[in-house]
Amino acid sequence: MIGQKRIDRRRLLKGSALAASPLAGIGAGARPMLAAQEDVTVRWWEHFPEGLNQSIRDGYMEANPNVTIELTLYPPNEMNQALQLAYQSEQMPDITTTPGAAGTSIENL
Repeated sequence: MIGQKRIDRRRLLKGSALAASPLAGIGAGARPMLAAQEDVTVRWWEHFPEGLNQSIRDGYMEANPNVTIELTLYPPNEMNQALQLAYQSEQMPDITTTPGAAGTSIENL
């Protein structure tokens, strides 16, 4: 394809790490003041390859046994439309990643 650069593995992983970094410490040092009583399901939508952020999800669910993270994967070119439709129908996910500059070509200015 003209005008598009192929993204290498290093760039993909770097972009993934940046996107996931705010979530990395969610359960790491936090200690709940009171044990949660009810089960919670968190809807997580992402466009990264399956398994890329699995350790984050697994670690959080292990630290919080009442939480289930429900993962939905979208191809990067469909994520924005899925989010727009979810917003319009008031069914947004709790956590999402969005394709950004790492997944597109940026023109030199």
